[in-house]
Amino acid sequence: GEASEGSNYLRVDLADGDDVIWVERVFTLQPSTSYSVTISADLRAFSGSADVRVFAGAVDPDGTGFASEGPAPESWTRTLAPRPFTTDAQGRVWVAIGFAGTGQTGAFGIDDLGAAFLRTGS
Repeated sequence: GEASEGSNYLRVDLADGDDVIWVERVFTLQPSTSYSVTISADLRAFSGSADVRVFAGAVDPDGTGFASEGPAPESWTRTLAPRPFTTDAQGRVWVAIGFAGTGQTGAFGIDDLGAAFLRTGS
């Protein structure tokens, strides 16, 4: 398939009963500080249906604590998801985006992943 930008994208497959599958990255910012992050990505459902899920927090995500951003789009669509968080004592934050299964198999794509941070407090 054609990716949203170029020819490379991450394809994820969900099987029946899969909860959440995601990609994540850890960033280091100012310790114990409040921020907002806008998680951005081009997303697509190739087959099946799933909900887009996002996460930002001071712990490594384990599949819980993700916020729903609605259904995965059927064509490449830019998704912007703002999330508030507070960094841990070392200044770390984990940011993740992925898909939550709806009880059926499906294939989904993630491309051009980004994160923009705004300090909102101390």
